[in-house]
Amino acid sequence: MATLYPSLEDMKGHQVLQAQAAAGVRTPATTVVTEKPKLLKPPSMCPTGPPVLYPNLAELENYMGLPLSSEEIQKNLCPEGSTALTPVGPSPGQLVAPLSGNSAGLRRAEIKPGVREIHLCKDERGKTGLHLKNVDQGIFVQLVKANSPAALVGLRFGDQILQIDGKNCTGWSSDKAQRALKKASPEKIVMVVRD
Repeated sequence: MATLYPSLEDMKGHQVLQAQAAAGVRTPATTVVTEKPKLLKPPSMCPTGPPVLYPNLAELENYMGLPLSSEEIQKNLCPEGSTALTPVGPSPGQLVAPLSGNSAGLRRAEIKPGVREIHLCKDERGKTGLHLKNVDQGIFVQLVKANSPAALVGLRFGDQILQIDGKNCTGWSSDKAQRALKKASPEKIVMVVRD
């Protein structure tokens, strides 16, 4: 299964770190040289703990105009007898098929927000089974033929193609993207895709 990354930059950074680790390259520890500041207060008055980066919301009564007191929170909660969020079941006579977590269709239909790298090849006729379309300066999957190499690696309608063989696809026309696929090696086409 391909690893999902929140962005293309994160994926590339992780690949660089993996390559360095595989090659045994160690990056030296960075040291920051700073001037020693002049003390304005005597040392006994300085706080000894680490600086606090984020406020503790439990200690605040008001944060960015939002009242956080326990009384205010309790006042805004729904009462126990409220029917505001009661789920409505199917009408009598309608059947609903339950889905289990093991449903292959459910797993295929799941959209994960992230960027992944896939390795695609061509079939014996030199086809990938993929048709790409330019929409708003981005290249998107318009068609995936059933049982094609593109379908087997998990490409789906609507996936955005960010890179083909290391080349950024932003701003490409549909024809340029199709030509890049046609000229690519039949054994391995590396694509970066966003769901």
